[in-house]
Amino acid sequence: MEIKNNHFNSSPFIFGNNNKVNYSSDDAQIDWDKFYTEIKATLTKLPQDSQEFEACTELLVETSSKNQGRIKDLLNKHLPEFTSDVFSNFASTFLSDLIWKMLGNR
Repeated sequence: MEIKNNHFNSSPFIFGNNNKVNYSSDDAQIDWDKFYTEIKATLTKLPQDSQEFEACTELLVETSSKNQGRIKDLLNKHLPEFTSDVFSNFASTFLSDLIWKMLGNR
């Protein structure tokens, strides 16, 4: 299909049938200080003998890198822990939402 005289070339519109479109931007700004604070607060609530506590501790350390790619890798590595009911019950809405966004809303 060809559309002439249009302004669609730079638009977010995709033409097709049953397409799945994922849009992500590396320009998304993360409030790293708030992210760190929320992880730290969650750690104080999690059971210390849980896998969620261990994963969250790694995340806290990795947050100092402020490298979104490395954070995403860590989240994927510990996907069961960061999507568990235990983690969800203790994490703030901000932290949960940010993690889900970084994971691509799985």
